[in-house]
Amino acid sequence: MAMDAREARAMLAASRARPDRVAMLVPGPFTFFADDAVRRLLRDGAIGTPRTLRATWAGGVAPTGHDQWRRERPFSGNNVMTLGILYESVARWLGHAEEVGAVLENFAPSQPGPDGSPAPADIADHAVVVARFPGDVVGTIEVSAYARSTPPNAISIHGTEGGLVVDLTTQQITLARPAAAPAEPVEITPGERGAWRVEEAFIAAIRGRETVTRNDFATGVAYMAFTDAVHASAASGSLVRP
Repeated sequence: MAMDAREARAMLAASRARPDRVAMLVPGPFTFFADDAVRRLLRDGAIGTPRTLRATWAGGVAPTGHDQWRRERPFSGNNVMTLGILYESVARWLGHAEEVGAVLENFAPSQPGPDGSPAPADIADHAVVVARFPGDVVGTIEVSAYARSTPPNAISIHGTEGGLVVDLTTQQITLARPAAAPAEPVEITPGERGAWRVEEAFIAAIRGRETVTRNDFATGVAYMAFTDAVHASAASGSLVRP
């Protein structure tokens, strides 16, 4: 949404001062295909009470000069690779994190700039986050520019009676119930499988035919508060409440 939570809150305040205008953020699309189905599974108790979560993304912003601005704080602010997008997806299912601990590493503090010469890179290229979500769900989110094949781009949630895995590459959901049983594919109905319609939704909101649900500015502020908390925890070595 912005460089940090302070800027995001200023944007939210400005939007609330002009309720006649439509304020909308581009939502992270990684889990459009799965969001409704995962919420249904959790609501129906398919895995019992959720206990743990693990989200992994291999190959964030590589230290090879591609999108080099994303690793420069003056241009990208507190945003770290695809960390925020993964978090946004998880928060749709479980709610926003209540406590955050993080380790950020910058293994490549310089990278090729636009002209090929070395340029400083001061945003992490490896991030490990531990977060506590509502209902005492404890999760880890790991994003690394150095992972290429394993771990997979996936989000798994395990509960008292089973577990589900959302594969972000194949766009499939598998469910094991109980947890020790073989995983089986979950049918995502046509009505549940979402798709990219961001521009359409924005125009429909302007014309008064829809309301903004994904994502409004309040959601963006929570996203940025999480990102700020990641940096604060990495700097202090302590758990931080967003």
